[in-house]
Amino acid sequence: MGKTSTSSREEAIARIKRWREEPVTFIRELFQIEPEKWQAECLNALAVNDKISIRSGHGVGKSAFLSWAILWFISTRTNARCPTTAPTAHQLEDVLWAEILKGIR
Repeated sequence: MGKTSTSSREEAIARIKRWREEPVTFIRELFQIEPEKWQAECLNALAVNDKISIRSGHGVGKSAFLSWAILWFISTRTNARCPTTAPTAHQLEDVLWAEILKGIR
């Protein structure tokens, strides 16, 4: 039984290490979702850059992207924190955090 446990743990560690470098793979495997092209490009940019900027209109998937980025980051780093801000409490609580909770479920 110890052998299977060690093997499973090693597999999990390897998967998390791979996901840390490949956020799009994290989204595909964990949520079984195919990100839009711009979302995939921005997720990949986050893997190698501290900051990115996204300029877009309404209803294009920014909240989904942000929730995926936050879940990816906190899932692939030890003791990670992701401060979040928005222009209004509604956007923060009812939009962004609703998307994050959807991903967790």
